[in-house]
Amino acid sequence: MDTRGPGPGRRLFIPYAGHGRALVEPRPDHPLLGQVRYVGRSHKLKTRRADHRQPGQRRKRSPRARWINELLAVGQVRESCVLLIAAPEVLDDFEIRAIATYRKRGAADLNTTNGGERPPLDASRDGGKANAR
Repeated sequence: MDTRGPGPGRRLFIPYAGHGRALVEPRPDHPLLGQVRYVGRSHKLKTRRADHRQPGQRRKRSPRARWINELLAVGQVRESCVLLIAAPEVLDDFEIRAIATYRKRGAADLNTTNGGERPPLDASRDGGKANAR
């Protein structure tokens, strides 16, 4: 592996890495302009970017999909802001902590789960439904 880092015509390659990301409100006339609306994670950045530009989102009914459809309807698309690049095994914990942190600040209002792919720490209260995807 070339460890000299990115340069003209080069890309930095991090094997087996995933990323934590945030979607930010881009509409200048919206009261939440610049605030994090959604926190997520993925192992495929290019695929995830494309997901946020596709009209196929129109078929989904989640708050995030509705928001993306609103943006598409007015010709606005926001790139994901990468918050973390890390090994896949740390992404669940990152997502859970990032969602909790942003919620405490009044943001991440489009996240419908607590994050992560495993049941919440106290799954007995909701039967593990909080993280159902």
